[in-house]
Amino acid sequence: MFRLIKTLIIISIMSVFLITAGCTHYSKVPDYSLHSQPSDYVMANKIDLSIALFQSEEFRKAKWEIHVAGDTFLLEIGQQLAKNSNELASILFKNVITTDAAAGKTNGRIDALLTPRVVAFEKTIIFLEWKLEDKENNLIWVDTVKGEGKATTPQKDEETNRMLLSDLFRNSFQAMKSSPEIRKFADALKK
Repeated sequence: MFRLIKTLIIISIMSVFLITAGCTHYSKVPDYSLHSQPSDYVMANKIDLSIALFQSEEFRKAKWEIHVAGDTFLLEIGQQLAKNSNELASILFKNVITTDAAAGKTNGRIDALLTPRVVAFEKTIIFLEWKLEDKENNLIWVDTVKGEGKATTPQKDEETNRMLLSDLFRNSFQAMKSSPEIRKFADALKK
């Protein structure tokens, strides 16, 4: 009798553990290039600046992690953010050097340092801050751009995840392209 009660207690504890234990759902972002969407990134003339694009380790390893009802949804997007930010900078600016070094530790002549940073992930939105500083670390321009998706959690559907990042980089392109502060800085260097 005691053995039966002990077995039932163990089964009950194991059942509670199995019911409350969540799963981790991994999602992927397809490897895609901004150059595959040329109509979204039209520039008559590149901005006449040589920039160093600083990509921190935190940026390159960014993850979108959401916890819902004991489950974890995980989308590792850092590599794709790094790739697309490099492509975006190359579309916008005359010369681009990508670095993971702190400001001032780049080889070659640069006019400014461009730094992207993931600010937040919210249900269907990713927020990315772009900051442009001169060589002396004086702020030229800063803006936080959002990319919106359709899903409330990272999806196994790679196309949905790609659409989120496409929106983010289209909006980033427009913000930098239309920035009067960036143009004014570039014009001042020509004089």
